[in-house]
Amino acid sequence: MVRSVRLAFVLAPVLALPAFATTWTVDDNGPAQFTTVDAAQAAAQFGDVILVAPGTYPAFHLTKSLQVLGPASGSPPHFSGTSTVVGPTLFTLAGLSLEVLQVSNVSGRGVIDECVMAANNHAAVLKIANCDSLVVTRCSITGTQGYGGFEAAVEATDTWLEWSDNSVDRKSV
Repeated sequence: MVRSVRLAFVLAPVLALPAFATTWTVDDNGPAQFTTVDAAQAAAQFGDVILVAPGTYPAFHLTKSLQVLGPASGSPPHFSGTSTVVGPTLFTLAGLSLEVLQVSNVSGRGVIDECVMAANNHAAVLKIANCDSLVVTRCSITGTQGYGGFEAAVEATDTWLEWSDNSVDRKSV
């Protein structure tokens, strides 16, 4: 049941994208079209899907209206460092493991679903700014509590945010 719900939620934004979308594959050590999300994005067009196999990858920097999806089951692909989403009209990130994610200037609807975000050296592992509509659901987010304990694991400014079924935690350093 959970799998069908996830597919329905992830596929909802797809229905708004062109019917001629291409699916690109990324694998850090296997037979795929690309070894990084940034390389796949360079080839992708509006509405395309990037499927990422389990493995360890450098941070990505999404600027196009795309979907970046991990596998429906098994280990999610892990992205080291600070990944960014800046300026697309639409985007979906689902089934990914990220150290830090910064999302800004999304003029349409963005979706972050079933992602794990955790970093030992960053207070805010999810930073959101200037987004017209952002949905964050079923994510696990863990930041670190810095000096004085004032930092939060999530920071959001000037954004319409739909937030559901997420867990947020701060570890003391």
